Amino acid sequence: MKMNNSQTLPLRREQIELLTLKSNFITKFPNSPITQTLLNLPDTMDAEELIGAVAVLLDLLDRERNNNIGGGI
Repeated sequence: MKMNNSQTLPLRREQIELLTLKSNFITKFPNSPITQTLLNLPDTMDAEELIGAVAVLLDLLDRERNNNIGGGI
């Protein structure tokens, strides 16, 4: 299939596994208020979903740090 410059192939949406991230975070920060939020994320997601989830988690971490609420982060 020949394609011109205005045509693009669909992007592959590879899944990213989050089980190791979840396990490591919970081991290191068992009392963090974001632990439950992290556990509620799917065990796999594509990059676009992960970027959105990371943005939310970073916002929660920032709030946790600035408000000095539990977790020791």
